[in-house]
Amino acid sequence: MRLRVRHSCHARRKFGGYKKEEPKRVASIKTRPNRKVEMLKRVWAECNYERYAEWKPIVNEYNNDPHQGIHTFHRKLRSTIKDLRITPRDIEQFSIAMKEYEHEESFSEKAGHFLSFFINHSRSRRFMVQTAHLDRPIDRFGFENRKHVTIKGSLGHRAGDSMKGGTVVVEGNVGNEAGVSCKGRLVIKGNAGGRLGEFMSDHGIIEIEGEFDSLGESARGRIYHKGKPVTDDWKPIDRWDRLGPMQHRIDQDDEY
Repeated sequence: MRLRVRHSCHARRKFGGYKKEEPKRVASIKTRPNRKVEMLKRVWAECNYERYAEWKPIVNEYNNDPHQGIHTFHRKLRSTIKDLRITPRDIEQFSIAMKEYEHEESFSEKAGHFLSFFINHSRSRRFMVQTAHLDRPIDRFGFENRKHVTIKGSLGHRAGDSMKGGTVVVEGNVGNEAGVSCKGRLVIKGNAGGRLGEFMSDHGIIEIEGEFDSLGESARGRIYHKGKPVTDDWKPIDRWDRLGPMQHRIDQDDEY
């Protein structure tokens, strides 16, 4: 026996009470490529980082700049951009585009110095850098930094190298010698490698929420592990818990 199901309404009856909608003119949205990001790509291609990174100057009475090669690289970058104004949006978009350069031998250090330079020479104060999509880490990010930067991902070795101020917040992990020669604030949400805070200035601050392998032999400044100090009078202490937790609010607008 076959049953017939009769529908109470059809599509034509259901929508038949509505009037035909008149066509509307919709303005087309045109997406244009970011001109400044394309400029940064050209600058990346033109600047030979190996030429300056391998330059190890002899520091003496005539030359007191141990980073002379890096500073020469920065001067080269400055001469290529002239009056180009870089915004936080440009930096974030370029950090995403850096995926295409991972095959380069010196990618890790070049990326760190490249981003650090353009962030330092921007008129803006707050930046966001994307690194979670990268397979190779970015080394020496934050070189001579004075801004507030949030890293959406991890960094490689020497994160916060020679920071002069500002704050770098890393939401992932970092490699060895994080905060080396740092005079600013480095916040690490994940883990760190060895020699944490090596040669760090008395004014430097490192806050780490994960684990780390070891402190630098000459670690100074203030280093806090999960809110508790691991340095006392700028010297490592054995009993990290004897001073009690340190409640330190991260002021998003604070720049040293």
